[in-house]
Parts: sequence; C-alpha cells; structure tokens
Amino acid sequence: MWKQIKSFAGYAFCKAHSASFALLSFQVAYLKAHYPAEFMAAVLSNQGGYYSAAVYISEAQRLGIKVLLPSVNKSVYEYAGSGKEIRIGLMAIKNLVKNVIDKIIMEREQRGSFSSLSDFLKRTQLTYEQTEILIKCGAMDCLGQTRPTLLRLIDLYFSHRKLILGNGSDLFENETVKLEKEIVTLRQFSADEMCVREYEAFGYMITKHPLEFFAQEIDAPGVVKASEMMKYHNRVVKMIGWYMTSKRIKTSKGEIMKFLSLEDLSGTFEAVIFPNAYQKYAELTISMGPYFVEGRVDALNGNNIIVENLSVLAAEKARSITYRVLKSAGLLNRWNKVKKSIKGNGFDQPTMPHQHWHANIKYVNFRGTFLFLISVIYGYSRYIVHHELRTNMQEYDVQITIQLLFREL
Repeated sequence: MWKQIKSFAGYAFCKAHSASFALLSFQVAYLKAHYPAEFMAAVLSNQGGYYSAAVYISEAQRLGIKVLLPSVNKSVYEYAGSGKEIRIGLMAIKNLVKNVIDKIIMEREQRGSFSSLSDFLKRTQLTYEQTEILIKCGAMDCLGQTRPTLLRLIDLYFSHRKLILGNGSDLFENETVKLEKEIVTLRQFSADEMCVREYEAFGYMITKHPLEFFAQEIDAPGVVKASEMMKYHNRVVKMIGWYMTSKRIKTSKGEIMKFLSLEDLSGTFEAVIFPNAYQKYAELTISMGPYFVEGRVDALNGNNIIVENLSVLAAEKARSITYRVLKSAGLLNRWNKVKKSIKGNGFDQPTMPHQHWHANIKYVNFRGTFLFLISVIYGYSRYIVHHELRTNMQEYDVQITIQLLFREL
C-alpha cells in the first residue's frame, strides 16, 4: 500500500507547483513573523486576499499593531507600516478619487504640511463634500481642532468663499473672522459617532471593534474565547463571534451546509453548520452578527465548533431594549395586540429577502444604534414606519416616538 502511495505521489500533483507554493508560504510566514506591520500594510494595499479589509485590520490589532487613522499631513496613497504601527492610506477613503488624493499629496510634498483648514482649502481647492469626508473620518485631526469645529468651519468658509480664495475684499470680513473664533468647540465626537463615520468612510472601524459594543455578553461567565479552544476539545461550549466570511457547499447527499468564519477579540474560529442545523438557522447566517454559537469543539482539525444552536446577539439585545421602551411608554399591551393580529393573518412565516409581500418585525443593532422597523401589509400595498431610536435619547422622546408610530398604525 505504501509503495503504491509513494508511486502515486510522483504524478498526483505537480511538484514544481508544490515547491513554488511551499517557498511562497515560507516567505509570507517569515515576513508576517518578523515584519508584521509592513506585511499587513502590503496585504491591505493589495486589496486582495480571501478576507475583507476589516478582517486584516482586526488581525493586525491582535498582533499588537496600532492602526492609525488617515492623515492629510502624514498619509500616502497606500497603507504604510513601520515598527508597531500602520497608517491607513488615503486610498481607503470611499468617494475620494485618486486624482484628488494625488493633489493632496503633491501639494504637501511641494509646499509642506497643512497648518489649518483654511490653509488646506486654499491650497487644494477641494469641494465641500470631499473636505467633509476627510473631516468626518478623522483625516484632519492633525490640524489640531475637533471634528465638530472643523465641520462648522467648512460651512463658514464655503459661505464666504473669498476667505478661501483670498482674491478680493469682503465687506463682512471682520465679522467672519470673529465668527470663526466663536464657533470653536471643545466637544469631540463620541466613540460611537467615530465608529459610524469610520465605517462609512472605510467599511470598517478603528476606534472600536464591533464586539466591544457587546462587552457584557463576550465577558459573561461560560463564554469561551477563540484563543482558548484547544483546552475544550470535544466539549460543548458557548462562543461569540463577528462575521469574517462564509462558504456554502453541497454534501455528497445533495444537502446544503455552511462554514462561517468568525472572530472575537482574541482570535478566529470556524463555525461548521451541518445540514440539519443549517435548515434551522440558515436565515440567521446572512448577517454580520455578532453570533452566539453553542456546539462541540473540534480542535484537532483547526479551531472548529460544530454548531448545535445559533442566534444573533444584535436581534436579542434590540428586542430586550424595545420591550423596555414599550413598557415604559405604556404601550406593551397594544403592541402585543398588533403582533397577534399580524400572526393571525399568516404574516409571521419566515421569508427570503426578495419576497416583499410579508409583514415582519425586524430589529437591527449596529454601532450602538437600534433601528426599529415595522412593516405592515394591507392587501397588496405595504406601509413602512421607520424610525431610529438611539440609546442616548431621552425617555420622553422615546415615548413620543412610539406613540406617533402606533398612531400611524
């Protein structure tokens, strides 16, 4: 048998191909081990790989690398890594085209760093929208003023273009300069607001990992971290993870199953959802999570957990908050009647996203913001009431919102 295997190995796989990949694997492993910041910056700049940029950013942070926001005074076009830091390149900012980025970099190289927002606008002549994007994502924090101040200033500068162009007199120049000083504020965006702006600009967050908004859940007793899975081989555990990527396949029997690649703050793991479990939880696996997974650990074949139960924490947390808000507003009984009415009309059956004829109650949580969306069908028409309830709203405002919502229903 072994002789047959040995002879088969001579032609089963191209040896030149194997040798090339072995060499490449060694080189990549060496670079990641000895030059992690430079390596991860190159991977991000290449925009390739199996995972999204968000996954590589999280991996860099787990390696102890500090990821810095882009800067109009320090960033180049691509990601730049050095020592224990990676500076996000201006290429990462959505809706900022290459010729605009080249203009910023060229102006900085020729005439030095930008000293203020007005200096930046005079030298680059960027539009309001382009400048606003740079401010919101933190690329202008290097100018020494808070983001709310900078946002006020662009409104001022673009309503008084002569201050930027410097090519004429302004009858109200003294008043404008006075106003320029008066609108300065020490208030900075909260961490939640920064995360929202970062996600809008880059497609990922730097200030916080999404799981950090679920600190109470991920630190709960009994929840196992990815880095601890080897200790729990063949034992049933509970884990929490954020979506990285997924792969859906057909088994030899033609049944559908899925592999969910997830991460927590300590490492990555694979949630293996066999056909029986996938039939129950398929519709839950189309979100980013975070996923609460219960199953048996298979540590011999990697960091795998064989899924037995699965839920999405965001939905559970939002349901809990919505319940408390409705109760405090004295509308819980009325809400239960609405739910019963919907259920009685057969509108509570699971549906695919492309089927718009159903009525459904959806709760979505992201970046500390809860979205309360109610869709109600009357005949062939659909009426949607859509309102955003932020966690920092006053209770009175929440009550008024709920009352208005039910008045419409």
